[in-house]
Amino acid sequence: MRIGINLVQMWPGKIGGMEQYLRSLIEYASRFSHYEIYLFLNEYSYNEFQLNNKYVKKILMNLKENRISIDTQFHNWISKLNIRLWFCPLFTLMPKNVNIPSVVLIPDIQHEFFPQFFSPEDLQWRKSNIRHAAKAAAVILTISNFSRNTIIEKYKIREDKVVAIYGDAPKEFRSNNTETVKAEVIKKYHLPREYGLYPANTWPHKNHLNLLKTLVMLRDQYNVKINLVFTGYKQAHTKNYEEIQRFLLEKGVSSQVKFLGYVQQEEMPYLYLNSKFLVYPSLFEGFGIPLVEAMRTNTPIICSNAASIPEVVGDSALIFNPHDPKDIAIKMLEVLKPETSQTLITKGKEQAKKFSWKKSAKETLEVFRQLIENK
Repeated sequence: MRIGINLVQMWPGKIGGMEQYLRSLIEYASRFSHYEIYLFLNEYSYNEFQLNNKYVKKILMNLKENRISIDTQFHNWISKLNIRLWFCPLFTLMPKNVNIPSVVLIPDIQHEFFPQFFSPEDLQWRKSNIRHAAKAAAVILTISNFSRNTIIEKYKIREDKVVAIYGDAPKEFRSNNTETVKAEVIKKYHLPREYGLYPANTWPHKNHLNLLKTLVMLRDQYNVKINLVFTGYKQAHTKNYEEIQRFLLEKGVSSQVKFLGYVQQEEMPYLYLNSKFLVYPSLFEGFGIPLVEAMRTNTPIICSNAASIPEVVGDSALIFNPHDPKDIAIKMLEVLKPETSQTLITKGKEQAKKFSWKKSAKETLEVFRQLIENK
């Protein structure tokens, strides 16, 4: 039995936490699956996927061939390989008229809540393609109960058609960490002795500006200077990124902030291990993998009260209003207290037990099995 997975929209380093979700889900699913899995990849992601499993095969799609449309290429491959189920894990169903059971993964529908964060072109693309995928697919997978409920409500979808499956931190966060590598990472990135960490692309909903306003407030009203380290694709030359840079210069807090850009996955655990806390002021998340990454590295968490975030952290974090820099500042000062930090770490260890890639993979494969067998 063969399953096809459409990954042509995956651009390494540029799609945020969903890249880590998909890499981990596919790797673990391949361990427990008795199906043959075909990954359809673009030229940039083809060499990035290295799975040592004879049942997983890669197909390089030709996105530059004008004579044959991408939809036609997919239809040809589906027929040629006799694929029985089609999985599109990045919001949209491609091709739209696939004639075998299809599953689409819709992590969230942020555009329905914050349309102002998208260009008119992106917003129109999302509204038409994601809604179509939700209606046309046999099953919709998503990554939290918050996302499941909003998809059902906004798109008027049957409850039994939408399945929420949690993610987990990438496997690197379960590895044995060494002091030698820890020191190398500190030296490589010139990390400050103490800092809060925020791993997030500079998209508008990630709310970097309100976090930076917190630094100014702490400096001017509390006489406290806290360093922050940011990772993630910078979205350079966008309005939001330029506003961030302008704010840093105008308010004189550039020396307290380091933008590392995209960091290799194997180095990421050490950025947590070296930090004092994770700060997560996002306005909207379908899940929020960095929250679990923090739990896995015994990093205390302060985070926003928005969307799925409270669902993921439970009682293991200090929660703040992401629109209120003063509230963020108060929680930032609180997490630096040793007794608070230790309490959050202990609760984070317990909360982390809810997340498992093995469980996620098996639940996903069960959805696939039922679709194939009930066709």
